[in-house]
Formats: sequence, C-alpha cells, structure tokens
Amino acid sequence: MPGIRGARAPIRPGVLVKDLLAANGATAIVDLHREYRERVKAANANLRVAGNAPQSGMSYNSFLKVMYVLRRLGLIEWAGEEPMELYPGLVNPMLSIRVSTARRPRVVMSTKVLYQLTAQGQAEVTAWENPYKAFQEMIVATREVVEVLTRNEEE
Repeated sequence: MPGIRGARAPIRPGVLVKDLLAANGATAIVDLHREYRERVKAANANLRVAGNAPQSGMSYNSFLKVMYVLRRLGLIEWAGEEPMELYPGLVNPMLSIRVSTARRPRVVMSTKVLYQLTAQGQAEVTAWENPYKAFQEMIVATREVVEVLTRNEEE
C-alpha cells in the first residue's frame, strides 16, 4: 500500500546517488540530497494525480546514513572539498566553523566534501538497489570469517 512505512520509496536513494555521481562526477552530499528531494517531490505530484497517497522522502540525516553505508561498502570515496556557497557563485569568506583541537581552538573555512564513484561502485549493481541489505550481508560475512579464523587458531 503506498504511503505506509516500509513501502517501496518512489525514488531509490542508492540508485539515484550512483546515477548522479556517474553523470556529474564528484558531488557534495548536500547537492545529492537536494536532487533526491526534488525527484521525490516530482514523484509525489504524479502520485497525487493518480489518486495515491504521497510518500515522504528521506530527511538529510537519513540520507547521510545512506552515504555512510555506501562509503563502508566501498562504492563511493572522498574526492576532495570545495568552499561553501551561500548562493551559486557567492562564496562568503566569513562563513566559518569553529574547530576545537586539544590545545587551541581555530576557525577554518567551511567546505563541502565531495564524493565520487569507485571502480567497485561503477561495476556493482545489486548493492545500489538496497545498500542497507548489502551492508548487513557484508557484516554477517565478516563475522563468519572471523569465527572461522578464531576456531582455526584455537585448534
């Protein structure tokens, strides 16, 4: 049933991230999330026309978790940083954050972290469809390997 928790989302975030990174190269998470929200909004407009209940898209925090899982799976990697822009083309040098270090705090320019596809990410097909399931399978496989190695060391 559309519109209930657990129903298939109109836009798969993993697949969208792969498509956007393949098309645009290195991209910031905030830009990926913005595109995701726009596509969910467009899909919801189509659902309303068809008489179905709209589906909510992921929050930015949930999207960050998806990106974390994609990094852990080795599908994306850090590609660099670029200065934050208040508006396209407008970089404010006063836009900064305070970074505390153990001895002395310092103020640094805010940046957007860019991510790109890895070779593994370009070749992978199934993990993009459901990154959480792929991540869980990776954890289970790792545990099994550790258990086998532990048993072999004990013998």
